Amino acid sequence: PLKGAEFKLYKESDANFESPVAVAISDENGLVSFKDVEYGKYTIKETKAPEGYNLSDEVLTANIMENGVTIKANPESISNTKIRASVQVKKFDQDKKPLKGAEFTLYNSEGKEVLASVTGKDGIAIFENLVYGEYTIKETKVPEGYLASEGTIKIFVDKDSELYSYEVVNNRIKGSIIITKVDMKGNALQGAEFTLYDREGKEVATKISDKDGIVTFNDVDYGSYTVKETKAPKGYILSEEKLEIKVSSPETQNFIFKNEAEKFIDKISNVLPKTGSLFNYKVIMMIGWGTIIMGLGLFLKKNKVR
Repeated sequence: PLKGAEFKLYKESDANFESPVAVAISDENGLVSFKDVEYGKYTIKETKAPEGYNLSDEVLTANIMENGVTIKANPESISNTKIRASVQVKKFDQDKKPLKGAEFTLYNSEGKEVLASVTGKDGIAIFENLVYGEYTIKETKVPEGYLASEGTIKIFVDKDSELYSYEVVNNRIKGSIIITKVDMKGNALQGAEFTLYDREGKEVATKISDKDGIVTFNDVDYGSYTVKETKAPKGYILSEEKLEIKVSSPETQNFIFKNEAEKFIDKISNVLPKTGSLFNYKVIMMIGWGTIIMGLGLFLKKNKVR
């Protein structure tokens, strides 16, 4: 039984249903009664459906032929269908590209979970056959590499066969990497070149340390990276250290790189001629000993002349 449906009574001659004779509302048992109806033929139409239901388009008839008799309309009863609709959520990234794998959960007005839906490759999650009422939709699982959307979607289903559509955007996770370049004593080093590589080894960006020894990689996309020093500051040995970094949040990650100063022997090697790979420190030693022997010979010769 449906309470609260409004019905109007018309004379059969009122083909356009313009002048109702009487109005009645269904009670808690779903019954509609028109009292003291005069002799004649009538039609009855539902003019207002109960909340949450579709208006019936059925027309009933009734004939008053005897005095003091209660008759039933033809047909004796009618029914109302519930208002039902669908809701779809379109999921995009910041560049308006569809996102697959986002989970959305639908809750009723009491906060109870009704059902969940996951976006496909078209970025759409759909909730079908929802009956009249108030709902809330929340994103309950975020696609990998993206930030969760803020807030919830409030919906009121009140139109039958309607498709309610909403758009939700997820921004890609981007973080920052800061490297501080220092010598072995902790002093800042300017002029060190660092290169950022993605997980496939492709170069992403190259930066040079400033006067404070700082190298900053901003807006680094979600993923795995490697950072290497590709050029040492003048007078320092290139670091062989390799950083493996995972960007999985918007937080800034800080690292320290140390460089050891070149030794004096290394400086000598830089000014002496090199012959391919044969030149090494043994050659330097031979030159050194040769110089000492020549000096000693000149010293002895000089003493012998005297």
